[in-house]
Amino acid sequence: MTHTIRYMIMFQFSLVILVAGVAGLPTPLQAYQVWTSTAFTPNYVLDRLPEWDAVAAGVQGLNINFTPIGFLPGEKPDTNEWKQILQTYTTGHQHGFQPLARWGYESTQGPASAGVTLDAWLQSLFDRAASWGYTLDYVMLYDSRSGDIIYYWQQSELADVRSWLDNNGHANVKIMWDVRSDLTRERDFATDSNINDVLIEAGTESWRTNFGSLYTFLPWIITNSTKKVVFQIPLLFDVPGGRVNLDTNGNPTAYEDVRLFVRSLSATILGSTNFLGSDRCVFLPITYTEAWDFLPQYDTTGDNYPESAAGLLLSLMEQKARFIGADPGGLISVAGCKSHVRTDGNFVAVANGNLTNTATWNHPAPVLGEFNSWQTGSHVLGANGAAANTTIPFNGKIFVV
Repeated sequence: MTHTIRYMIMFQFSLVILVAGVAGLPTPLQAYQVWTSTAFTPNYVLDRLPEWDAVAAGVQGLNINFTPIGFLPGEKPDTNEWKQILQTYTTGHQHGFQPLARWGYESTQGPASAGVTLDAWLQSLFDRAASWGYTLDYVMLYDSRSGDIIYYWQQSELADVRSWLDNNGHANVKIMWDVRSDLTRERDFATDSNINDVLIEAGTESWRTNFGSLYTFLPWIITNSTKKVVFQIPLLFDVPGGRVNLDTNGNPTAYEDVRLFVRSLSATILGSTNFLGSDRCVFLPITYTEAWDFLPQYDTTGDNYPESAAGLLLSLMEQKARFIGADPGGLISVAGCKSHVRTDGNFVAVANGNLTNTATWNHPAPVLGEFNSWQTGSHVLGANGAAANTTIPFNGKIFVV
């Protein structure tokens, strides 16, 4: 396999600094996970697999959502297409979670799903998973409106769901609770013994304005539990009649907005990169409209992330080291969050770690902290002023400088 290294900086302590443009390389860092949702995935992605292959391989979990309404004409997947889309997420389809709105089975709160039992409802969802070839790690419980009524889960019902899972061959499946604000009820549910992990559903505007006092709930749940926290970030656009890529109201683009939110968790809300540098943290951008393009993951040069779902997801995967402050320069800057650049020119540093050698490549000296980190253990890649297009065997792969 041949990889093209657009940036390569030799640094001390067996640390090689690489830009995100090194397609296909894993980032062996303990850090947050990136999940996504099947919601509003258009069927044409099956004809354009090279435009999201890195994303499909890198996604570590899936919100299972096959909503049939809201697609642009001709783009709604049929059953066979859904099955193919799921399998394309090589890891993600093995780690799904099924949202469970409370109106999904009979309730004294209103007429929705009258006559449907919890047993029948859950069995149908797990039967579909088996038939369509995906695995559920979680069921995710949330309060939701049906018609004019908001249906609420009762805390006693959490044990009913747990009991059904344990007694129907799904004892390994965990339960997740959807939190939207810092209320006593939310804390009671989040710390209930039947709840394994929590999902915080809030858009970037809610996080900017501390809507629902999420700034107090987040550090509280981190400190008072060992539960995983999934940040489900809805991306909503008012674009009747067609697809657009940019926010026409002059606000930051969805790509920039989510990346700025991810940075803000460490920079202001939590005041530390510790949580993002743990496996308890998960980011799950989700769109409830097909107005935002799904593809591609990068532009035709491979040098820029576009304003697309795949572009955003790939940037969060490839630039983990910048977002957890693992690069020598620390946490990614605001300007870095707004940048769509994966690569920018070519240069190489001399093998002793000197970052001032620019003669060979006619490029300004690099700035520490602006590139991804890749920990290579005892292996050290030294270009030592190699000429352009030099091939270098390294750790079982051939790199082209």
